[in-house]
Amino acid sequence: MDTRAYHLKLTFRGPLLSQASGTLAFGVDSAMLRDREGRPVLGGSLIRGNIRETLTLFAVRLKDTDPNRSEKIRSSLNRWFGQASGNTDAQDGFKPFPGTVQFDLFWRLQGDYDRARDQLRTRIKIDATGRVEEGALQVLEDCFPLGSEPVFCGRIRGDFKTEEETALFERLMEMALDYIPAMGSFKGIGFGRLLKAELETAAQLPCETAAAGLSGFTDHLSGQEHRFGFSFTLDRPFCLGKPRIPDSNRIVSDDSIPGNVIKALLARALTPGMRTEKDQQKHLQKLQFDRWQVSHCLPGAADAGRRHALIPLSTARVKADTYHDVTDMDVMDVMVEQWGAAPVFQPDWKDRDFDSVKEKLSISAASPSRKLLVRTGIRSVTRTAEQGQLFSMECVEPDGFVWRGNIDLSRVADEQRGATLEALRKIMQEGLYGLGKTKAALINITLHPQPFPNHRDTGSSPPFWRAGETVTLTLLTPARLFRLGWERHPEAAQQTAAALYRDYWRQVSGGALELVNFFAQQERQGGAYHYHHFQRRHSPTEGGRESVYMPEWLTVAGSVFVLKIREDAATAHAKLEDWLTRGLPVPENAGDEPILCWQDSPYLPEHGYGEVTLNRVWLPENDGSNDDE
Repeated sequence: MDTRAYHLKLTFRGPLLSQASGTLAFGVDSAMLRDREGRPVLGGSLIRGNIRETLTLFAVRLKDTDPNRSEKIRSSLNRWFGQASGNTDAQDGFKPFPGTVQFDLFWRLQGDYDRARDQLRTRIKIDATGRVEEGALQVLEDCFPLGSEPVFCGRIRGDFKTEEETALFERLMEMALDYIPAMGSFKGIGFGRLLKAELETAAQLPCETAAAGLSGFTDHLSGQEHRFGFSFTLDRPFCLGKPRIPDSNRIVSDDSIPGNVIKALLARALTPGMRTEKDQQKHLQKLQFDRWQVSHCLPGAADAGRRHALIPLSTARVKADTYHDVTDMDVMDVMVEQWGAAPVFQPDWKDRDFDSVKEKLSISAASPSRKLLVRTGIRSVTRTAEQGQLFSMECVEPDGFVWRGNIDLSRVADEQRGATLEALRKIMQEGLYGLGKTKAALINITLHPQPFPNHRDTGSSPPFWRAGETVTLTLLTPARLFRLGWERHPEAAQQTAAALYRDYWRQVSGGALELVNFFAQQERQGGAYHYHHFQRRHSPTEGGRESVYMPEWLTVAGSVFVLKIREDAATAHAKLEDWLTRGLPVPENAGDEPILCWQDSPYLPEHGYGEVTLNRVWLPENDGSNDDE
């Protein structure tokens, strides 16, 4: 694998406009895209799209005269810039084809920027009679007056199979940049003329990263650790889309980064240049990749620890601005008698309830800000927006936050752990790239010798739980607690959430724990992609019949379970201690083999799902404040 990094410097002649989305100043119809500091920028997608469209045009023009060369350019473009997923009827339906070449999210303006030059420019529309059309005055932001030559610079990173492919990429990039006449909005009336494009190769990627002001890798491990922490920042806003309805064009991201996303980045970094999926799987099996446990990575301030910003579902409002944990049924009955009303739980809360409890738990300032990016498809023939291809991404702004997580290699065989840890440290040093829809890079990666605490037992739990005692278990991350395919059981219509949870705790504890009470919500995950990627591809067919689609049911973070220790207290104690370290196991499937690896489901404890805490006091009754760190 040949990894290269480039600086691309673009010099334009004003006027130049790359339009921003969102709310604009009063009276302005089109404004310049800017970064958080207010400096004008060009979107990396704008530059990437222009280059790809130009090279596609080259391939089309060569189709009749040199078909072999045309096909070579087309196949290279699909590899470098990615392509849409395959047909859903094919065996590899919905298989992602991400590009191997990644562009910076923004190309930044070089040199000093004189804000005093900001001014407005107007445009009008002429009707069929040659007169100004009524109401057709357009006001544009004019950051770069006629005659100015603004310079923008950004980075490109590419993974190529051979040096020959690298040379082809560089040659085609130079050809495309020489051909492109202009970029940005209003090119038809002379805006955004491209004067010069300079593509420079960085000798080594770490040097290029350091040159860009990004600090590198810090390793505090001795090499003997089984469990350790890691932290990082990100080089750009990122978007990890939450589930959405099919007709929605808005993609909203979570603040936290799930463990399965980090493991996907690790898997790709561990198998560079391997041509087939079989070779990749063989290499990962050698490193016992299935046994690596990676927690969810949570954002926090630079001087803070790893902390879950959630409100337990057992928290209820008992009167105005008064909130209590009601896991104890006797306490709930007393509250009803004292205040004459039933507790109000989160599904019935208003915004003021959430704001009040967040303030009490000191998690109001724990969320990064958001940035809205709007994208659309472009028609090749007319160079105009493609109908129905507009979508927006609500991205997480990483500035001012550090993401923290833990890695556990204790399940890796002793004789293999040293080599596994060395491979992990090596790819961490080289960097992890391609996170989410903006292809963010993990930077400032630090390996810590001790794992970050994932729980804090603030109750009065004894060192050893005895038979008859109860334990309050709270989910810090979502968990898969329902059997896959439970709804297809003949008696599914009569099954309740309580019955399913009782079955789960009885199964995973070996009968040592009994469910007494719970406060939980569920969300269903699935859809066409989930079926084709996890179920159809990895489930054998019988008699020519396709595997059956079965959605996943996740119990959401913040769910609370009250468990009673039965006669076998030693087993219960061992199970609880194991769950604190490794997370909750997934239940056996209904009528199938149990889930074994990440090819079958992303919702495994090895991916950070099912992280728990025990007997944690979230809202002490003495003052209603939070005693967490």
